[in-house]
Amino acid sequence: MSARVFSRLVRAFGGSSWAQTLYRNGRSRLRSGLTEDSSHSMWDSKILSGLVRAKPSLPYSLKKVSTCFDSLDIVQRYEVLASTIKPRPIAFISTCSTGGCNNLAPVAFFMPVTSDPASLAFSMTWRRDGSEKDTLVNIRSTGHFVVNHTTLPIIAKVFVASQEFGPDVDEFEEAGLTPVPSVCGPAPHVLESPVSLECRLLHTLPVGGKRHGGTTVVIGQVVHMHVSESCIDGNGIRGETLQSVSRVEGTRFAAGERKFDIVSEKIWGKAKW
Repeated sequence: MSARVFSRLVRAFGGSSWAQTLYRNGRSRLRSGLTEDSSHSMWDSKILSGLVRAKPSLPYSLKKVSTCFDSLDIVQRYEVLASTIKPRPIAFISTCSTGGCNNLAPVAFFMPVTSDPASLAFSMTWRRDGSEKDTLVNIRSTGHFVVNHTTLPIIAKVFVASQEFGPDVDEFEEAGLTPVPSVCGPAPHVLESPVSLECRLLHTLPVGGKRHGGTTVVIGQVVHMHVSESCIDGNGIRGETLQSVSRVEGTRFAAGERKFDIVSEKIWGKAKW
């Protein structure tokens, strides 16, 4: 992170005394060109060089089974994608309807897109009856949504929000989470999430049509962020403090090296397909 980018990050949080101390400490480390991990990085490069030259010991067979995806049914396709593209970060998306009702939805088909413009994308499937889910309806109508970071302390509440509620149900209340007014649009962000990224809708891309199994890819530009003070130090956002939760496969989730299962007939997965 350059000094210019770092200074903008800190100043975005109001220029408070803690932020100015943070900025000074950060500039000192940036001028030195070194961090505590510099020697570690060089050592890792040596190890990597040795591994490249060595013959790898593979825990799996080199004999592969080739299958045409068209021969698989919709459940099998989902299982292959969900069990091989992992772990997947969980975007906890908050939106607001034109009538002022707040909605929450966790999505694990999610990714960053690029940094110029800063943008991210996720896919939202259609309901079985071919209708759009409330999250997508709200995003289309307001052009605004927030991606909140999913963490271990709030995973149970995120799970509650994964269930289907009516369009007039405030899912913040159902999940026991606190809505905070956002800066750039009507969708509130989640107070209990350490990082919230406000986004403006850029594009929607339908894939597979308006049917069960079809989806809409949503691309949003990140226009504002809200970050917990305790998750920032002289180098920026401290990823290890976030306790991020990812979707592994099926009912299995992970937070760092810790893995756990959420077992319920209501969980999204094979039963929903």
